[in-house]
Amino acid sequence: MKQPLIILALTGVLIATIHSTAFGTNLVENGNFEQSREDASPAGWTWVLARNTQAEISLDEAERIQGSHSLKISVKDDTGQVNLMPEATAMATPQPGATYELSLWIKTLDLTYNRIMVTPAVRFNFRPTHVRPTPMFNLMDDVGSTRDWEKLTMQITAPDDAREFIFDMIITKGTVWIDNVSLTRID
Repeated sequence: MKQPLIILALTGVLIATIHSTAFGTNLVENGNFEQSREDASPAGWTWVLARNTQAEISLDEAERIQGSHSLKISVKDDTGQVNLMPEATAMATPQPGATYELSLWIKTLDLTYNRIMVTPAVRFNFRPTHVRPTPMFNLMDDVGSTRDWEKLTMQITAPDDAREFIFDMIITKGTVWIDNVSLTRID
């Protein structure tokens, strides 16, 4: 009699655990930029600077939405570009056919296209099949050159063969602050 009750209780705990991690939980580690490495860069995030780009990337305690800091990226040169993305190990795996909501807070100062017309943007998609057209925010159209904190939100349904999230931000000349990046399953 005790064994079936124990199995039933363990099954309930397993279902509750799966449900709590699948729905409403942020699937991007350190989306609030509160954890840092020894060099003071944000844990779980990586970036690539385009050739000859002069940029400053730092945690900013003065400008933030919530918590202790936000991530500040300043690109100095006209042709500069920084691509910011979560490390591969800092994102969960998508559930095929599930709907997700990506949200983040962003603030801009003197943001502009770079001289070779690269658009500052936030892009989100899946692998191996991509959603077309690519879900994205064009930061010049959706936020603007200089704007106080604004929340951006989009919802996307994963393709039936989704195995990986693709998420990055392209920052061009100007300064951008980013905070509270969140990816949650909503269905």
